[in-house]
Amino acid sequence: MPRNFNAFSRRTIEFGGGVPVWAEFPKQCEGGGLIANTFSVDDIVPAASPVEFNIDTHAAKILKVYKVKALADSTDTLSYKITLDALPGRPIPVAGEFVMVVPSTISGTGKALAVPTTIDTSVEGEITFELLKANFDTPVVGTANTGYLAQSSASAAGSGKYLYCQPNSLTINDCVIATQNLVGIARGCKYVYKNTMPPAPDVILNNVKCLEFAFKGQLQNSGYID
Repeated sequence: MPRNFNAFSRRTIEFGGGVPVWAEFPKQCEGGGLIANTFSVDDIVPAASPVEFNIDTHAAKILKVYKVKALADSTDTLSYKITLDALPGRPIPVAGEFVMVVPSTISGTGKALAVPTTIDTSVEGEITFELLKANFDTPVVGTANTGYLAQSSASAAGSGKYLYCQPNSLTINDCVIATQNLVGIARGCKYVYKNTMPPAPDVILNNVKCLEFAFKGQLQNSGYID
C-alpha cells in the first residue's frame, strides 16, 4: 500500500465582519515575517498589529497590547481590579503571560506580573483580573500610554522589566494562528484608519516609521470601533 511523505494538510476558518483598517493598502516586505510569539491555535492576530520585524531573520514579534477599560480596587484594596477591552479581533491575555503598564518611552522599564488564573469573562467584550498593587505600576484609564497594558519580555515578576519587543512596523492582514505562521509586514508608508485599527498607545505608534492616520466615517457600530 503506497504511503505519502512530505504531505501538507490545510483547513480554513472564517471570522470577523470585514472591518476596514487600511486607508491605502501598503507595500509588503519581501517574504513577510514568521511570527515568533507563542499563541494558541485559532487565535487571531488583527491587521495593523504592532510588530518588530527583523529584516535579516524575518522574525516577526507581535506586541500584544491591551486597552484598560476600567480600574477599581479589589475587595481587600490590596490589588488593582483591571478590566480590559476584549472585543472580537483583539488580543486576549492568557494566564501566566507577563504584562506591564506601557512605559513612557519605548525602551522604558516597569513592573511586570503574570496574568492570574482567575479571570472573569462574564461580561461580553471585557476581561477582568486582579494584580497586586505593591508589585505593579498604576494604570490610568484614558491616558496616552498608561491607559494600556502590554506583553512584557519578563519571565519572572519584578521591576525593571521591558516590553516584549519594540515595534517598527504593522502587520498587513488578519492572521489566524496555526502551527507555523507567516504574516505580511507593511513597508514604506502606513496609512491606516485610526478608529478601526487595534488601539495602541502613542509610545508604540510613534516608534513605527512613516505612519499616517485617517478617520473612517459612515460606519455602523460593529463593536470593534472605538
